[in-house]
Amino acid sequence: MNEKEEDEVSKYLSVARECIVLEKYAEALAYFVCLGNMQPARKKEFESDFMAALCKWTEVLEQHGDYKKMLNCFQEAAVLYPDNETLLNNVGGVLFRLGFSDESASFFRKALRLNPSNLQARENLENVSNSLVERWHFRMLNDRKRNLAYKEAIKRAIARGYDTVLDIGSGTGILSMFAVEEGAKKVYACELSKTMYEVSIDVLRANQMLDSIHLINKKSTEMSVGKDLPSHVTLVVTETMDCGLLGEGILKTISHAWGNLLVPLKDSMKSSQPASKVIPSGAVLYGMVITARDIRKQSRCRTMISGVDLSKVHIIGGDQLEPQNNNSDLVIEDPVEPYTTESLNTLPSGYKPLTDTFVITEYNFCDTSSLDAKRELTLEVSVKCSGNVDAIAVWFDLHLDENVCISTGPSDDSLCWEQAIFPVHPHHLVNKSSHEVDNEILINVNEGDSLTITGVVSQEYLQIQCRDASPKKNIGRELLVPTAPYGCQENVNQDQDVTAVPVLAKEVKNDCKKSSLKAESLVVLPPSYLCRANDTFYSSSLQSVVLNSFKEINLSEAQADGGVCGIKVLDNMNGLPLCSLLAVQEGASHVLITNPGISINVLEEIRKSNEIPNRIHYGPAKLEDIALDGRNWDIFITDLVEPSGALKQQAIEDIVFSQGCLLKQDSGLVIPREFQALSMCIESQALMALSKVVNNENTLGLEIGQFMNEFQVSTQVNIDLSTLEFTALSEELELFDMDFMRDISHDEELLELLEVKKEKKVKMLREGIYSS
Repeated sequence: MNEKEEDEVSKYLSVARECIVLEKYAEALAYFVCLGNMQPARKKEFESDFMAALCKWTEVLEQHGDYKKMLNCFQEAAVLYPDNETLLNNVGGVLFRLGFSDESASFFRKALRLNPSNLQARENLENVSNSLVERWHFRMLNDRKRNLAYKEAIKRAIARGYDTVLDIGSGTGILSMFAVEEGAKKVYACELSKTMYEVSIDVLRANQMLDSIHLINKKSTEMSVGKDLPSHVTLVVTETMDCGLLGEGILKTISHAWGNLLVPLKDSMKSSQPASKVIPSGAVLYGMVITARDIRKQSRCRTMISGVDLSKVHIIGGDQLEPQNNNSDLVIEDPVEPYTTESLNTLPSGYKPLTDTFVITEYNFCDTSSLDAKRELTLEVSVKCSGNVDAIAVWFDLHLDENVCISTGPSDDSLCWEQAIFPVHPHHLVNKSSHEVDNEILINVNEGDSLTITGVVSQEYLQIQCRDASPKKNIGRELLVPTAPYGCQENVNQDQDVTAVPVLAKEVKNDCKKSSLKAESLVVLPPSYLCRANDTFYSSSLQSVVLNSFKEINLSEAQADGGVCGIKVLDNMNGLPLCSLLAVQEGASHVLITNPGISINVLEEIRKSNEIPNRIHYGPAKLEDIALDGRNWDIFITDLVEPSGALKQQAIEDIVFSQGCLLKQDSGLVIPREFQALSMCIESQALMALSKVVNNENTLGLEIGQFMNEFQVSTQVNIDLSTLEFTALSEELELFDMDFMRDISHDEELLELLEVKKEKKVKMLREGIYSS
């Protein structure tokens, strides 16, 4: 570079840096881009300045909602600095905030490949991983039994001449690779998720099969021959099923494949075997009525909690249905997802079958006539064991071909499958009355009683519910008598038997009278929060703490006329705001709820039915907005730990903010007052199987874990040590504690709560593999 060019570069660099000082970030970036094009060798010299200007300018653009310009800036920056891990991480962060989860994960992965020690990129990828890569992927890939079954069925099909293969919902591509290994002539794999599509590219490359499998980033029902496939295929393999079989759209997927992607069956008229086939070839859907205390606690609310009468409202646990998904023709009118999932064998309180297993419906995936029909079902099932009706558990047998069958039932040792759980609510039953025991609503049945179960099966969903319970009667000869029925013991593990009686041999309409309870009168809480509200020890402990806090506050200063104390309570908890109701009952003059959890109208109904004075107010969710009011509060109540076991996001920050800006300086109280984190070093193969692909042996020698494990997370939630198989390698120890009510003389001491770091030496009790 000659002297004139050197002067020009120095001038541009000086002007660009001056623009940063003057906050003219767009101009600064223009100069830096020009410099990079003029002198690519000097890009490293001003890289940090460029990144600083880019960060500031994109912040301005985001504030103004100009996302198109912001993405264009990142695009140009990526051309200039394609190997800058900070840039890649920042781009991923912006894309994630804009809702482009798949694209953001791609940038986080690129940043980590440049620097595997980039903690920020690792944390960002973990945050997005749970939404992009469902945790069941790891269980499925670690299920060697399932993998062997699919490989055996694929091997047998290819040996019979079904050697042009389409893998639908291919995920990592494991089934496609099985097909290649077994000698398929052509293999196509379609995967809708951009993230899983990119992972599968890496997996196929590592297993030297990228040239053998044609990947398609598309939904199979949008594919066609001539556009996406050169010709019809002879074999479709898929595992697009959820725990209730139908929730992932397997019927629609297979129906479309038969009509558009597979060699038509009419082409096999002159052959001794069909021209094409599907793996799996069929499925049988089973059900069983059970009693399970843990499921009841998540789905039915107690009528009385901490002295508050809740019997006048109807609270159920469930995941709220989006309005567009709440189809009016469903059998169950509750505005919640019809089923949850549980592994029955790991319920802390166990379960007990009240009936034998009954068949709900059967499917032949190679018979297109049965794939489109919507059917309404009515079955009568005999009660074999007396108990409380809490739910209907549902699972299925998946017939891969005539020789191989996978079961998802509780008696099977499959690693990757849970059971679909349809909670039974008292208002679902027409004639059977429920009764109350210790503030719990129970539906009791006796041996020999008859249960009427209704349901709907369609292409997209399964709905099933207990609609009636009749006293013991002779059902008749139609009843199938089992040879080895389930016993009445809990956590059974025996072969299933079919004992359902169809009310009519043909398809029937559900003539069962609907319950009179309207969907809009139901109050829906997330199951985890309802379970916590139903925890009598937790609720009574919280009640005791609130009452003791009232006594601790100097009432002589706060006493007002009419016997009402001047205590002001700020309730920042999630779920049922029972603390607020209790506080007013004890005489609080002003209670503000930031997160009501349920509708204000319902809360008002609870308040009035309990004759609680009208001193409850509903404020903004942001504590900063509450602080603008200038009111000084006596008590700040918050959740610190989620029901999942994880720290509530922003909880510590909220406590610090309340102490600095909301509470009375000398007498304000925080509930909870103190937090202790306990830990233990354990060995657990079961936990590892949930967290990552453990080894190549589980995936039958294929290299998949290296790439899927990029999406493993450092924290597993909802782990119950009472049912987890583990070995303690150390004693339980206190990791750290946080005292929120300690004497604090300076703001710096308060801010120290925002970042607590501890290091402990742990003495191991025994040898083992340190899992977590």
